Amino acid sequence: MNAYVGRGFAKFAVEDYVGAISDYNIAESLDSTQSIVYLNRGITKITFGLKDEGCTDLYRAHAMNDPDADRNIRRYCIPQ
Repeated sequence: MNAYVGRGFAKFAVEDYVGAISDYNIAESLDSTQSIVYLNRGITKITFGLKDEGCTDLYRAHAMNDPDADRNIRRYCIPQ
């Protein structure tokens, strides 16, 4: 699972958002208990233009007590 999260992060860094989302989907299928998957996939989806789906992932990360979820929800999902 960690390999797919790392690879997803690397793909995000080179703006391969579709590839990153795919890797995060695989990571989720291997271990759906890791909030980092939902946090990173949410940010990637939002960056790719899938705001609603991305915010759903961020809220899921929040429900799993991810320490970075709140900041990202405020930044991306709550209208200013």
